[in-house]
Amino acid sequence: MVRPKDSHEEWIILLPEDTYETIENEKDTFQKQFLKLLSKGLLDTDFHSIVVEGYRWLTVNERCAQTLMHEFGHILQWRMYDNLNIIADTGNQFIANQYIWFVESGYIFNVARRIPNFDALEVKDKVYFLKECLVEDYRIHLNIKYHNGKIILPNKYAYRGDFADSKMLKEGIVIMEQMLKPAIEGTVGKRQLKKVSSENELSLIEVTDMLDELESRATWVPGTSKLTDQHIFDDLKSLGVTYNIKTPVMA
Repeated sequence: MVRPKDSHEEWIILLPEDTYETIENEKDTFQKQFLKLLSKGLLDTDFHSIVVEGYRWLTVNERCAQTLMHEFGHILQWRMYDNLNIIADTGNQFIANQYIWFVESGYIFNVARRIPNFDALEVKDKVYFLKECLVEDYRIHLNIKYHNGKIILPNKYAYRGDFADSKMLKEGIVIMEQMLKPAIEGTVGKRQLKKVSSENELSLIEVTDMLDELESRATWVPGTSKLTDQHIFDDLKSLGVTYNIKTPVMA
């Protein structure tokens, strides 16, 4: 996703790859996680059936469509950044403004239960995972809405938690809808600022390597989180921001 210089345009660029191979790699990665959770008695078997059913829809065209949905989620995310004035002049302030949005929405607490040892990430990496999870949840929201409840692909960043307890995915989608609602409903218009931006995507292999490293740091049970208000305070302090944490009360 690119917002080019000196323009109000928003671009989605699909880079060439072997999409057949991508589909097979994704199936293989997800199957390994299913088996791992099954051996531990932690697999959400109903959700497993939904994901496997979604594989039947994974043609090359559908796989490309899923990427387009994800990238359009980034466009909506950036429109909200415009609307909420999340944009900033310095890198640290921009990371902090995004981070605070995820804290005040409650989304960070949801994602912290879906990604292994999320609390151990550096603050910039937390923000990266948060915004990627957000637009993956947006894509899955579209899957459910337009494919009669089917999910074509699980969340590439949060699948380890979702495969164990899909209620966390459902909660994440509800929060995502509230965060992006003005952009989804069109009450926030198209690109407002000339701030140049882009969102680059990692492959599932790269993401899986990151998740493996995170999971190796400490014992993690899907659905649990070690993230505390102190972590949040320290993260923002490292960016030069003092913040009084008001943990949202989730419905």
